[in-house]
Amino acid sequence: MPATASHLDALEEHVDTDFVIADDVLQMAALDEECAENAEEVFPKIVACGRTETLQMQAIVDKVVELSGADLPKVLYVGTASFDRTDRYNVCTKKFREIGCEIRRLDVSELDTVPTMDEMKKVVTEWADVIMGSGGNTLHALLRWKDVGLDLLMKEASLKGVVLCGGSAGAGCWFSSLHTDSLRPDNMKNKEH
Repeated sequence: MPATASHLDALEEHVDTDFVIADDVLQMAALDEECAENAEEVFPKIVACGRTETLQMQAIVDKVVELSGADLPKVLYVGTASFDRTDRYNVCTKKFREIGCEIRRLDVSELDTVPTMDEMKKVVTEWADVIMGSGGNTLHALLRWKDVGLDLLMKEASLKGVVLCGGSAGAGCWFSSLHTDSLRPDNMKNKEH
């Protein structure tokens, strides 16, 4: 059934209308340029891919490495969106392992795998050059990260220049708003294959 005015009215309360028109953005960008000389604003380095498998494309790997500033960046894989499944870890990190990057996993999906806050802080804010989020259930990842305090640690890391990257859910999780299918019944925890 096509959308009618009454259908659109019913959805209005769920739509965020706080947006800007391109002309407004251009004007703000011009003002930002003038202020840039006097400000030390930090912008996160994000490489967001539509699909997790895109992380195997050499151009994407090269961009992540370039943004990290290291020849072989230390990559922290956070597989929460895929419920810390090893098969997804292998897919996401394959190219980075092939070029010789050191990779660590941070598993926080289950209570018994969550490291202490001090351990997480060290690996997230002091060790990692790159933080890679897995694809999967975005809502699950965001809620778990908030529950264990990982969200704030990753924000701190991004402000220190750590590259944030990922595909699908691992791409969307770095932004303040996104569209997700995380509430679909078929997008819940899957057993590892």
